[in-house]
Amino acid sequence: MSIELFLFSAAVGAAITEYVFSAESRTGNKQERELLAKARGYCDTGDYRRALSVLEPLMEGDPQNAVYCVLAIPCYGKLARVENLRRNVEKCVSLCEHVQALVRDGASVPQDLVNVIGDILRSHKPVLAQMHERAKSIGTIGGSKTKALDYAERKFVLWLANPEMPELELKASRLKESKKYGEALKWYDKLIRMDSEDGEFHYSRGLCRMMSGDLKGAKEDFDDVLAGQWCPDEVRKGLKQILSTWRDAPANPFSDDPAREASEDFTAGKYDSAIRRLDKLVKLYPERPDYLLLRASCKMGLGSRREAIADLKEILKHKLPDDMRKEIETQVTELSS
Repeated sequence: MSIELFLFSAAVGAAITEYVFSAESRTGNKQERELLAKARGYCDTGDYRRALSVLEPLMEGDPQNAVYCVLAIPCYGKLARVENLRRNVEKCVSLCEHVQALVRDGASVPQDLVNVIGDILRSHKPVLAQMHERAKSIGTIGGSKTKALDYAERKFVLWLANPEMPELELKASRLKESKKYGEALKWYDKLIRMDSEDGEFHYSRGLCRMMSGDLKGAKEDFDDVLAGQWCPDEVRKGLKQILSTWRDAPANPFSDDPAREASEDFTAGKYDSAIRRLDKLVKLYPERPDYLLLRASCKMGLGSRREAIADLKEILKHKLPDDMRKEIETQVTELSS
């Protein structure tokens, strides 16, 4: 999908100006001529809001006048890049369809402009469909489908400002799915610098940190998800399941000094030291799958695959969120092959 919305070439802009100027010269209504000239002037200088403040009443008063619509189309298109993406795209697409209908009914519009309008509908109408499709896959946010659509729109706006963002998202997701958590973390770090409020980015980075044994870092990301507003309800539900495996247990890994020290040792590559601490914690708190997960990560760091597999299989005996269980089952399969 192209996210370069409505980038009219200089030639198209000149053709629109010429078409509107010609209409001005033909009209015998002085007020209409002055309003058209004013709207054209605003449009030519990039003041699209003021141009539309003139054009919208004109279109409402005479919806069959193709000149008003043709001049308004690039105004809505350009504004879509900076504000109210969904509304302005919908307005632009609707006007394009309206002008096509006027042309079929005999309105005089130059063929090159008719072709441009057709191109807009072919290449940019799907933006709306894909936005709604993305919102459908998101489901709800805070129980609201409208907010999910707002989130999808917000994502499109960010993509417009950061054209490399969709590729980075795909790369990070593929690395996470391939269990290359360390590499995925680098890309999620970059994505979060671009958009620190996106709950899905923090959730995915939190999972990567958790599966890498960085429980403290995972907790920070998960807290950011819960505190923010831009996170699908399904993601939030999965996160709450993960956190329940930590918070419902007798000891909290983020207030318990040995657990925190073990996590810090793991991050520093001191796997033997971390394992010694975790051995004690696993004996004290067998209910804690996160301690076993961190110990398995340490053992993998030392190359002790068989012992890591034993810890991972022990984790699978616990009640786990579906996505976490799937991750661990995959790890067991890969380590066993």
